[in-house]
Amino acid sequence: MSRGDHAAAVARYVGPLLSGFRAPEAPEFESWLELERESLHGRWRRAALELAEERLGEGRPAKAADLLGPVLRADQFDEEVVRSRLRALAAAHGPGEALASFERFRARLAEEMDGEPEERTLELLEAVRNGEVSMAPATAAARPSRGRQQPRPPAHPTPFVGRATELELLAARLRTATCRVFTLLGPGGMGKTRPALELVSRLQDAFPGGVAYAPRAGVGRSTMSLPPSPVRWGCSSVPRATRSDR
Repeated sequence: MSRGDHAAAVARYVGPLLSGFRAPEAPEFESWLELERESLHGRWRRAALELAEERLGEGRPAKAADLLGPVLRADQFDEEVVRSRLRALAAAHGPGEALASFERFRARLAEEMDGEPEERTLELLEAVRNGEVSMAPATAAARPSRGRQQPRPPAHPTPFVGRATELELLAARLRTATCRVFTLLGPGGMGKTRPALELVSRLQDAFPGGVAYAPRAGVGRSTMSLPPSPVRWGCSSVPRATRSDR
């Protein structure tokens, strides 16, 4: 992945690290192993998405759709993968195939999670119906607006030093499709906000809905209505009763 060889990264991933292995007598090792599994899975997922975009750009949408099949089977509710595969199916086989795939996804989402597709997925669906789907790579600049600009995290006047391993593990977990909520916990004053803000600064463009900063200064316990973390990852400003709330 560091060399941009997405095809090699996808080919070398054969499933979760030490799948099925457990060591209840060594909880620290189990925690490390779970983080490593999530990190590797997240890198494989990202490599597959990037490779699929490359295949679309080469005019090989059927290959792109095939690449995303295993990723979607690993997490059938990963809507970034759902959208990428819908684009590939529409380009390879026409709107009918893509629409049928979407309806199967929507039915599973409603039945198993009592949820609804994300706004961006519905926007893409409308584009598929209107024959407006392109095989050009979906860049950040081409992403639809999510409404008013979210408040961005403040810049820090001094550079962040150390904790490289921890930040890498946190970033990998946050990029994992199954990570819906992430909270840093610890005693007051131990240093949670600064690493969280540093992580945000490195992941500004990693989430389709953006990153919003919600300072808690002046919020009392009795009236506190904000989430425990000062950072919200790719969430809309108005809560919705979707699978992420469950």
